[in-house]
Amino acid sequence: MKDKIKVLMAEDTPVFREIFAYHFEHMPDFEVTFVHNGQEAVDALSNAPRGSFDLILSDVEMPKKCGLTFLEDIHNLEELAHQKHLPFGFVSGTPELVISRFGKSVPVLKKPALLADFIDFATYVMQQEGARPSFPRKTPSLPGEEPGCPPDSVDLGQATVG
Repeated sequence: MKDKIKVLMAEDTPVFREIFAYHFEHMPDFEVTFVHNGQEAVDALSNAPRGSFDLILSDVEMPKKCGLTFLEDIHNLEELAHQKHLPFGFVSGTPELVISRFGKSVPVLKKPALLADFIDFATYVMQQEGARPSFPRKTPSLPGEEPGCPPDSVDLGQATVG
């Protein structure tokens, strides 16, 4: 019997977790573990022995630690060194944030995504040998903000008139 592909997915929005859970139900070779933000993802990877996960998928805009910083942590924190080989992809409503930070070195799928697109994306990311992003200089940030991550209070999808 073939082993399942073990996925760690960081997604903070309940409705998207439900959509992705539905998608994974139609992907019997995949087994998913959901976490709610980038910090929970770092904790899950830090505490997991090598081989616990085969694939990482992450949202970008999340509380506590955004997906952009989560990916950088995988490559920069010593406690995650045993996980940096893992294929990594973003599933985000704001793919432009990924592209502006990493160029096209990290796969990104715009959500919401149809089941067929999600399956194709997960399969494509699995074929990668870990995301090898080119890390830019840290983007300056305001006090209390994570460097290079959008502040929690900003909705990049809608303009507001003040």
